[in-house]
Amino acid sequence: MQITANQFLDLLRKVNGTTIVTILAVIPIQMNVWKISSVNGIIGYNYENSVNYQRIRENKPADFIPLDRSWGIHDGALRFYKNEYYLSIKVEKASSFYEDDEGNKIDFTEKKKKKSSRQGLKKEIIVRDYKLKHIKSIRMNGIQYEIGE
Repeated sequence: MQITANQFLDLLRKVNGTTIVTILAVIPIQMNVWKISSVNGIIGYNYENSVNYQRIRENKPADFIPLDRSWGIHDGALRFYKNEYYLSIKVEKASSFYEDDEGNKIDFTEKKKKKSSRQGLKKEIIVRDYKLKHIKSIRMNGIQYEIGE
């Protein structure tokens, strides 16, 4: 189903509770290099509960208390920062590759993201925030949405 960017924002504002999604994001990395990411995960999650449930599965006390995030205003599944909306996803599975402006796959190495030093987990809870303007499609509640301008 084709939707506009404004309809996409409205759709995400209506998310109530946890929702499983798969997104396709096209992210500019540097001049002429794009990261194409397919991400399956959960929106509308509770980060503290997610970490503590994983701590229980790893036979550790459920005593994790997160620090407040240092940027943006939290609004359900969304975060608002510097006049842009971001979708916050608890990542379950992700795959990425890189393309140049002509759509050719290229080798490119990004800096590794550092692991959380506070969770104390073997299986880290990974959270990523994607600018809405970089999300080209989303599948949620059994419906595939293609986002246009």
